[in-house]
Amino acid sequence: MRQERRDVYHPKKKRNWVLIPAAVVLILLGLFLLLFSSLQKYLVYGQGELYIRLPWEETTPVDGETADAYRPTENAELVVDDYDFSNVKTDAGEGITTLKALYVPASDIAAGNLQSFIDRLEINNANALVLQVKPESGQLVYPSAVSTAVGYGLSGTYDLASQVSSLKDQGVYLVAELSCAIDGLLAQRYASLALTNADGTPYQDGTGVWLDLYSTALRQYLVDLANELAAMGFDEILFSYAAHPGVEGLNYTESMTTQPNAVSAVSAFSKYMEQQLGETVKLSLRCSQDALRNGVGSNGQDMDLVYRVYDRVYCASDTGTIDSDRAAALGYMQTQNPDRFVPVAYTALTDDSWMLLTWMEQYLYTQAKISGQLSGDFNAFMVGFSPASDRLP
Repeated sequence: MRQERRDVYHPKKKRNWVLIPAAVVLILLGLFLLLFSSLQKYLVYGQGELYIRLPWEETTPVDGETADAYRPTENAELVVDDYDFSNVKTDAGEGITTLKALYVPASDIAAGNLQSFIDRLEINNANALVLQVKPESGQLVYPSAVSTAVGYGLSGTYDLASQVSSLKDQGVYLVAELSCAIDGLLAQRYASLALTNADGTPYQDGTGVWLDLYSTALRQYLVDLANELAAMGFDEILFSYAAHPGVEGLNYTESMTTQPNAVSAVSAFSKYMEQQLGETVKLSLRCSQDALRNGVGSNGQDMDLVYRVYDRVYCASDTGTIDSDRAAALGYMQTQNPDRFVPVAYTALTDDSWMLLTWMEQYLYTQAKISGQLSGDFNAFMVGFSPASDRLP
């Protein structure tokens, strides 16, 4: 018997279209979180708002801007330094000529008093100016474009570039002084750069809060500033406080396989700076009397290494010690050149290189007396003033 064919109806499976947009949303959310986490280090807080500054962007600092959330990329790799620097050989001191300089503190630059120092070049038979562009406070005197200076609000406002251009046209030799391991603002706003005590608190003494010369971020900041200043027209970079506190048991910002100490910290820093900047600009060091007179200072400055790396060494001296100080300096040099030693004092101590500390307060006092705007003696006028020579480098 023939069976009838029966058509069987198979209903179409329903697709859950609701899941598709949900999946898309989840994917987009995941991508957003990944992108956000990767850009966190470029977040900058300023003037009440949060925004992103990418590393290739060059920006102009905004008045009043703070950047506590700004964090440059740090190198967390293990740092291994060779602490035997006895074989370091450079061309340090090559082409060095006589420098007769007037020292200009950052406070005078910021106050617009630089012209008075320029006016005194001829009367002092000076051919150079040493400008303190980065003092211990960390506040630069000029508007730097270096990312760390911009991000942490460290820039000043003085139009240094145009002044440098004018001075170079006049044939003035220019030296920029940078404080290295003492930087009050950077220590406050980027605390992870500081040397710390055993309990994790930043190490501080009467000089200020000390930063770690091993820090790759600090080194890069100083290199960037030096390159910027060299491009501006400065002939020489003078490092002050390229030093280490004379204490033990401190914690460092980098991991090392060899136990660090004051001498290795300063020597490794100095060697690194010469490698990074030696082909670009002359490098100098402001050293302590302790280091010059004893060979190795309690602040870690080893004069044998110092004169292998730096073109000049500046050190406070006086009429009673200048002969022995000069002899000691010449004894450390591989190739003797008396102009590589720069005694720092209030009067010229030699016929070779020197740096003269001038008291702006003395100049202003004299001018006020001449104009009849001030009465009273100089000692009363000078109450509370601490001269630059009292600083320990």
